[in-house]
Amino acid sequence: MMAKDAYINSSGLKIHLLILEDQKDSPVIIFVHASGFYAQHYIELLTLLNQRGFNVIGVDLEGHGKSEGKRGDFTFKEVVGNIYDTTTYAIENYNGRIGIIGTSQGGMASFYALSADKRLKSGCCHCAAILSERQSDCILPIRGRILKPFVKLFGKLHFLKLNLWTYIDRYTFYLKPERLRALKKDPYFVRSYTMRSLHSLATAGPPKKIEAIKTPIMFIHPDNDGIFPMEYMRSLFDKLTCYKRFEVIPGMKHMFLEEHPEAAIDTIDKWFKETLK
Repeated sequence: MMAKDAYINSSGLKIHLLILEDQKDSPVIIFVHASGFYAQHYIELLTLLNQRGFNVIGVDLEGHGKSEGKRGDFTFKEVVGNIYDTTTYAIENYNGRIGIIGTSQGGMASFYALSADKRLKSGCCHCAAILSERQSDCILPIRGRILKPFVKLFGKLHFLKLNLWTYIDRYTFYLKPERLRALKKDPYFVRSYTMRSLHSLATAGPPKKIEAIKTPIMFIHPDNDGIFPMEYMRSLFDKLTCYKRFEVIPGMKHMFLEEHPEAAIDTIDKWFKETLK
C-alpha cells in the first residue's frame, strides 16, 4: 500500500499525517518520531507494520517535517495535544483499536499521551522518561547537564535556539556513520530547538502518576543505546503497575527503529496483536 498524506488541525496549526492503510476495521498504530526527525524518515518501519495488518499513522509533530509551526519551537503539552488530535482522527476514520509507538523524544511523548488519554488501548515506547524528575538527568551527556540551568533561565525565549548536538551525543545514534552524515542533506531535519522547547522538555511531567496508568505498555530498548541508560529504563518500568513487558533488542543502537526496523518488527507485531484484539 502506498503512503498517503493527510492534515489535521491541532494547536491552530496544520499537522501532517503520513498514512498507510490496511482494512478500515484493522487496528491502528500511531507512530511518533524522535527529536528533529519526522514520520517519513521511518517509512521502512511504518511499511513493515502496515504489511503486518495495521493501519499506520505517522505524525509530524508541530514544528517538524511537513507540519506547520516554527521549526523546533513547541511545548510538550502541545506535542501531546498533537497526539490527542491524531487519535481523534484515527477514531473518526478507522476504529477505536488504537495503539501508539514512539521512539526517543517520541517515546517520551507517547508515554505521556498514554497517561493522558484512555482512548489509546496499547503502547510501545522506545525510551520513556519523567523529564521533571532529577533521575532523568542521566539521559543527558555532561555538557547537557551543564547547560540545563541556562535552559531553565532562558526558558521563555522563542528566538534563542540551541543545536541538538549541543546536548545529544550524535555518535551514539547509528551503527553506520553514513546515516548521520546523510542528515546534513535532509531539508526536513530540524537541527535546533528553541529555549522555550527545551525548557518544556526539561520540566514536563506526565498528567498523572505512572503507577496509575492502566493501559498495557511495552518498553523496547536496544542493548547498545548510548543515550537512554538501560538501568534508568528498568527503574521506570518497575514503577508501572499496568500489564507490561520489557524487550531488549540485541546488537542495536539508539536509532534502530529507523536503521534496522526488521530487528524489532516481530516483537512489536506480537505485542500489538495481543493488546489490540
